[in-house]
Amino acid sequence: MMKLKYYMRGMGVGIILTALILAISNKPKELTDEEIIQRASKLGMVMKEDSSNLDKLIDVIKPSAVVTPTVAPTAEPTATPTELPQITVTPAHDSDASVTEIPEEIKTPEKITFKILSGMTSEKVAELLQESGLIDDAEDFNMYVVRQGKAGVIKTGTYTIPADSDYDEIIKIITKSK
Repeated sequence: MMKLKYYMRGMGVGIILTALILAISNKPKELTDEEIIQRASKLGMVMKEDSSNLDKLIDVIKPSAVVTPTVAPTAEPTATPTELPQITVTPAHDSDASVTEIPEEIKTPEKITFKILSGMTSEKVAELLQESGLIDDAEDFNMYVVRQGKAGVIKTGTYTIPADSDYDEIIKIITKSK
């Protein structure tokens, strides 16, 4: 048993001495700047001052890379212009004052009211929003809410949101404390 102990100790000392001798004797040769430049040029590296090869390469590539778009004229327009609605307003001090009905396109957007109940998941809220007509795709909205990190901060309550709201506006409203 005693011999194994000395044997292992001798092996350890031998390994350490060998590592030290190799570390001292195997110093890498330091290269001069000129040797580095020569090795770099052999590998195809280009110096800043020697950009003539690069300029030649650019000149060769440039003519083939230029693309000029051409647009063929069409005989008929692709879309018909739409007329803007006319609004007539007469001064209020006139005895027969009248205001023309405001066209549908200019009216303020309708608002949709819905209620988020306690215990509803973000998936259920997304389905509720789709059923109420605020969003087109419940799965897409839910994935967006999850990616934004807002799935766990949706607040319960009754909300009234404009029908033309985008995802960010809806999320801002349903996650804000009342």
